[in-house]
Amino acid sequence: MNHKSHLKHEYFMAVKNGKKTVDVRLCDAECQSYQVDDTIKFIDIDTEESLIVRIRSLSYYFNIDDLVNDYPVDLLGFSGKSKEEVKAIYDAIYSKEEQETYHVMGIGFEVSHVGKD
Repeated sequence: MNHKSHLKHEYFMAVKNGKKTVDVRLCDAECQSYQVDDTIKFIDIDTEESLIVRIRSLSYYFNIDDLVNDYPVDLLGFSGKSKEEVKAIYDAIYSKEEQETYHVMGIGFEVSHVGKD
């Protein structure tokens, strides 16, 4: 199955440059349909450049704290930051209430195509 998701420019560039190989998402209705070997088209919200990635792993967590504790920050695209800094970044994106309602997932992937739409 093919999916589509938008990324902030800095996160998109980290994926493109191979510095981010795990994306973090709420387990909402869209993400619950993700499966290993599906593809995701990541679109840079600033430039509209796109990447196609293939899902290689899916990991489910109760909250951001649990997920960040389980992954090296480098895989999340935050080389040089502490786990506490990374947790604060994600907590600013996904509220505690959203985390409690939907929980979170780590999506391990590899880039399979870079392009411009």
